[in-house]
Amino acid sequence: ETALNALTEEANLALVFSTVDYDSEKLMAGIKKVLGIVPVHGGTSFTGIITPLGFKSRETGVVGVLAIGSADIVLGVGGSEIGQDAMLAGRKAAQTAFENAGSPDWEPNVILMLAPPGQEEEIIEGIESVIADVPIIGGSAADNTVEGKWRIFANDRMLTNGVVVTAIYNAPSIGWAYGSGYKPTDKKAIATQAEGRVLSKLGGKEALEVYAQWTGKD
Repeated sequence: ETALNALTEEANLALVFSTVDYDSEKLMAGIKKVLGIVPVHGGTSFTGIITPLGFKSRETGVVGVLAIGSADIVLGVGGSEIGQDAMLAGRKAAQTAFENAGSPDWEPNVILMLAPPGQEEEIIEGIESVIADVPIIGGSAADNTVEGKWRIFANDRMLTNGVVVTAIYNAPSIGWAYGSGYKPTDKKAIATQAEGRVLSKLGGKEALEVYAQWTGKD
């Protein structure tokens, strides 16, 4: 409601991000009750969300909605479960997004994408098999422990392991920038034990102890 009330025109799109602390189906039901037919693009994040007021995190969960409204913009949102073929899922989601935008004869200004960790490159290949040379902006969904509890929001669908793609046309001005929250240091070690996404040992020592020593923490 706060997001919609801030607009001077009707909403074209709602970007929705939350932590995994909620029942995702109930969360989406509450959002769609207010948004109605407004397309939704989003998913779950790691421990919190970034807002104009800074990083917001809470044990019971946080959710943010960004509503975009413009009489000029044309857009469509598409989603697909990944299954066994991430590239095919990217292609299906992109095709659905283009169809939901009315299949314009011109290229979109930008494509937004959100996917689970680890399969982003194949999904991008799928999108580019439908349309190439268009900027793709997005990233990875997550959960608080990065172990498969993430969710993807695509219109009125809540995907457990899927991808959402939004194609935006007629945007009067779009710019983007990339920044990292990390800076290199002179601290280095060889990973000597790891499994999946879990790093256990660095240089034969417990990884947590090495990190604690590097950062001067207990």
